[in-house]
Amino acid sequence: MAVIVTRDIETLLGKMRVGACEGALVFALWLTGEPERVERIIARTAGRCGAGAVLQGNSSLIDEAEVQIMEYLAGRRTIFELPIRLHGTDFQRHVWHVLTDINYGCATTYGMLALMAGCEGGSRAVGSAVGANPLHVIIPCHRVVEKSGRIGGYAGGGTVKFELLAREGKVVSVNAVPGRGFTRLIADAIPKVMG
Repeated sequence: MAVIVTRDIETLLGKMRVGACEGALVFALWLTGEPERVERIIARTAGRCGAGAVLQGNSSLIDEAEVQIMEYLAGRRTIFELPIRLHGTDFQRHVWHVLTDINYGCATTYGMLALMAGCEGGSRAVGSAVGANPLHVIIPCHRVVEKSGRIGGYAGGGTVKFELLAREGKVVSVNAVPGRGFTRLIADAIPKVMG
């Protein structure tokens, strides 16, 4: 039976709990938001991957994840190169895959993400899938903002989401770029993001 090895890492923005199972990351969750959400995602992931236990421990994969997360937060990394295994419904996994198409320094709205996922009018369903993302930062759900320009909710909390967006630039507009589905994050738009 599989075992998930987990370790908490301290980052510039707070603690994350990172878990690996059978050579792949299965979760990387901010501990700065809702603790019950973290526990739900860990329990659901353990059940879906057939893990008989979730144990604190050491893992070279978690060590590498920590290095890459720290590099990202320091502005020295824009793409993660880590083996991941996603455990969710087919729809959730599809949405999470589409999220990986949103490049560093870019953002989209829930409605546009629904279009990108082939689910026109499905922004609520897409929002639920985004909220269930088990790999915060690595699968960039922080790059999804509200149509109004507000940053919206985030499992790690609004402050962490704002800081992540600020590290990549600041949202000027979330109108779709023709043919792209997301906009460039530009440096001078805090009022639009926070308003």
